[in-house]
Amino acid sequence: VMRGLVAGAVNYITKPFDPYFLLEKVQRMLERSEKLVLIAEDDRPVLELLTYKFRAAGCKVISAHDGIAALALMQEHSPDIVIL
Repeated sequence: VMRGLVAGAVNYITKPFDPYFLLEKVQRMLERSEKLVLIAEDDRPVLELLTYKFRAAGCKVISAHDGIAALALMQEHSPDIVIL
């Protein structure tokens, strides 16, 4: 948590979490404007589903299949939301 906050995170949710609570937090963030979302997920069907859902919500999406790629994309693009 501390590394995330030091890296610039302004909010976080840890596991286990209530999916409805997560949905509410993400929806509040998405209401502000079109957001760039980075999704880091090694399970391809889950990655595709999340990508589809966030794009359908009007977000720009970039994705990574592992943590190293996600860190590189974070530095390059400065996403508004990161889903791990």
